[in-house]
Parts: sequence; structure tokens; C-alpha cells
Amino acid sequence: MHAPNLIPALLYVLIASLPSSALRAQAGALDVTFDGDGKLIQDFMSSINVATDVALQADGKIVTVGDVSPNGGSADFAVMRHFPDGSLDPSFDGDGQLATDILGGDFATSVAIQSDGRIVVAGYAYRLDGNMSSLVVRYLSDGTLDSTFNAVGWVAIDYAGGIYYESAANAVAIQPDGKIVVAGGATGDFALARLNTDGSLDNSFSIDGKVTMDLSPPNGACMEIALQPDGRIVVAGFAYDGTADDVVVARFNTDGTLDTGFDVDGKVITNLGTYGYMSNAMALQPDGKIVVAGSANYMNFVLVRYNTDGTLDTGFDGDGVVFTAVSLLGAYARSMALQPDGRIVAIGFAQNGLDYDFAVVRYNTNGSLDTGFDVDGKVLMDMTVHDEGHAVVIQPDGKILVAGQSYNGTTQDFTWVRYLSGLNVGLIDLSHHDRSVLVYPNPMEDEAVLEYSLSKEETITVRLLDLEGRALHTYIENQVQRAGAHQQRIALPQGLASGAYMLVVSSLTGQVSIRIVR
Repeated sequence: MHAPNLIPALLYVLIASLPSSALRAQAGALDVTFDGDGKLIQDFMSSINVATDVALQADGKIVTVGDVSPNGGSADFAVMRHFPDGSLDPSFDGDGQLATDILGGDFATSVAIQSDGRIVVAGYAYRLDGNMSSLVVRYLSDGTLDSTFNAVGWVAIDYAGGIYYESAANAVAIQPDGKIVVAGGATGDFALARLNTDGSLDNSFSIDGKVTMDLSPPNGACMEIALQPDGRIVVAGFAYDGTADDVVVARFNTDGTLDTGFDVDGKVITNLGTYGYMSNAMALQPDGKIVVAGSANYMNFVLVRYNTDGTLDTGFDGDGVVFTAVSLLGAYARSMALQPDGRIVAIGFAQNGLDYDFAVVRYNTNGSLDTGFDVDGKVLMDMTVHDEGHAVVIQPDGKILVAGQSYNGTTQDFTWVRYLSGLNVGLIDLSHHDRSVLVYPNPMEDEAVLEYSLSKEETITVRLLDLEGRALHTYIENQVQRAGAHQQRIALPQGLASGAYMLVVSSLTGQVSIRIVR
């Protein structure tokens, strides 16, 4: 296919052929363009502050959620928005920070950004009647509650009636059609719900919009959710088997039924022996494999990788399981993300002998530690008396942003740290005329053409990602290509929502991210 004569908004970028040593030289170092030194600690309302999740808007602004307890009272949903340099965005509720009191003790756990810029936050609330409900709140881009969402801007979800019930939403995801899926726990079971765009429960999802999965034995919860390109829903969490916590991964069809093509009954429970395993995070690789991160006995970071059928992936450290002693005194993994090159970033906190530090660990695709990331694959950051990393996101420019909390002995505050990844991600410079990569047309509808030139033979991968770094589709996977000019047709996945995405062209020597708009 040849380029048409009239090409709207061409995008071109040069793939730099840098040696791997140059690419990795800064990996793990603090990004000093973020608040001057790579670190930001911020008090919110002179309160107890906990940041639980972070997401990126299409314009690069950073949205962080958690909870605040003003004047020692009950907790409120907390939402903050920063510019990419770490400064607060005053266009968000006037000063960049917002507290929302809904049902009493309200705790935000997860955030997702809609393609139209609205902000969806999930969590839970302790009600005045003693029960606990899952909560979903939607804000307009300026921080006001969205009155088109259940009329009041929020929805409480309960999975069981009676005198006492409890449920909590721990994760949220937005489907390409705009429907909202939340996952968490309900009186010891996995619990999922799907909402229509107006906040009503979607009755095409298990009749009433809600699904619970009995763990047998009980006392478990879902902690993370991911959507496959085909619409199926993957969740991960834990279950107590009477001796220790086990890893639980389940896959649901789009109608809410368990997918029997996943380990026969739709769920996999993995016992890691005598270790008490808490699985807190999950990510889907472009090839469909599932990576789960957590901790064993509060001592080690643990990663588990499954094949698409639910079996353990023996290509991942030989048995599908990796244990990492981040600190000899103990460590706890809270979140994880996949880089565009497939490497795995797990974050949390580690004991240093006196207090707790932010902990970031990077793994190669085979599960081995990436020694190009601060020499040994691990970075600890001591800022105050007690520092915890709770959430991580890979920016389109490859930088690693971690959000969490810090306690200085007096106050507990929101905290962010941004690290350089060493990835050679070049965002498009439209003023540059010596260009060797282009995508047209852009904005695009259903398909476009990618053209690029290689100065030498390279092993190429081309993937489509959302702005939070989640892989949506792989067009080329580790394909050896000759030097010279190449063309590739780029067809967008069916049902992909309007918005901004990243087309990532990578090789063993570098990569470039091309922002496209649908």
C-alpha cells in the first residue's frame, strides 16, 4: 500500500540505534524533572493521607486517588491531579486536590480515566448502619461530581442483603464501549459488577450486573482486574485455604459466566507451599500471558506467570514462580506494570533495619532480575520514617511513576517518586525533517499505515498500548527484519473507544512511541 497524496497530520520519528549500555545507563535513577529532585511529598488537609492508585490522562496529567481523614474524622475519597512536572493542577477543583464525603468512612482504591477525560474512582464505604458497600464515583475533568452518573455522581453496590453484609471494590477497568467493571470482595468471595455508562447495573452481565465467585474455602478477595482485547475479564486475588493464602486467578466471559477454557472451571488456585502469599497486582502481556505480583510471608516479592489456559508458565524462571529477597528483613509488593519492551516492574516497600523504604524491582521477560536497572535490578528509596509504594504506572515516555505514602513521625502524606527507565522512547518532534518513521492518516478511523526504515537488520516488535501502558494489540512480535524500508498495516482492535493511544515500535537497541488518535 502506498501513501496517498494528501496525508493529514503525518507523524515521523527516528529509531535510534544505541548500544544497550547507553540505553540502560540511567535506569533506576531519579528523574529530576519531577519536582526538582524526582520526589514529591504532599500533605492534604493536614490529615492522614494514603495514596492507593495512580493513572495518566491523555494530556499527561497525573491523577492520584486514596483517602484523607480531615481533623481525625472519618475518611473521604481523595483525588489529586498534577501536571507532569509534579506541580498541582489548579484547573482541578481550584487547587488540584479534592476530598469527597459520600457515605461516612469512604476509601478510594482504584482509578481509571475514560476516553472523554472523566475520572472513575472505585473503593468502598463503611455505612452508618454497620454494613460496608462497594463504591464507584465519577468526576468530570474539572473535579465536580458527574450528575449524569446515577444522578448524584456515585453508585453504591451491595452483593448480599440481610442484617449484615460487606463488599469492597479494589479495582476498576473501563471497557471500549464505556461500561465500567469493578472487582473486589464480598463476605469472603470474589465479587464483580458491571455498570452502564449512566451508572446503572448492566443486566447483560449475569442478569443483575453482579457476580460472586465462591472460593471454597472463603476469606479471600479480588485485588486486580484486566480486560483482554476480546472482552473477557481476568481477575486476580487471594484465598485463605486454612493454612496460608493462595494465589487465585479467574477469567470471565463478557456475560459474567466463568470461562471454562481457563483451567476447565474458569479459575486457578495456586498454593505456594508454606508461604502465605498475598497477590496484590496483575498485568496481561501482549501474548495473553498473565503476570501476578504479591508477597510471601511479608518477606519477599513474588511473581507468578500463567499461560493463557491457566497453567503455570515454565518459561518463567523454570516453574512459573519467582521469589525475590528485596531486603533480608522483609518486603511487600503492592503493584506492578509492564514496560513496552516486556520487562516487568514491581513496586512496594522493604524493611531497611530502621524503617520502611519505597522498593522498585525490574525483571526481564524470563523472570530474571534486570541487572541493567541500578546494577542489581532493585532500587530502595528512603525519604522519611516510613515510606510505602502502593501504585505504579509507566508513562508514554518510559518513565516509571510510583505513588504511595510517607510517615515522617508526625504526619502521613501522599508521596510520589519518578524514575528513569533507560528506555529510548522518543516522542514525536514535528519540527524535525529528517524522519524515518511515519503513520498515516492520523487521526485514524479503523486502520492506517506504518512506514519505517532500518539502518541495519533488527528484531522488531510493534504494539498498540493505551496511555497507562497496557497492551491492546500486537502487530509484529520479535520479527527479524532486514535493513531498509518497511510497511505495516495497522488495524485498530474492534470496539476500540475514541481517544489517544501509543503505537510502540521497539527493537533490541531502542524503541519509539508514536501517539495516535482515534
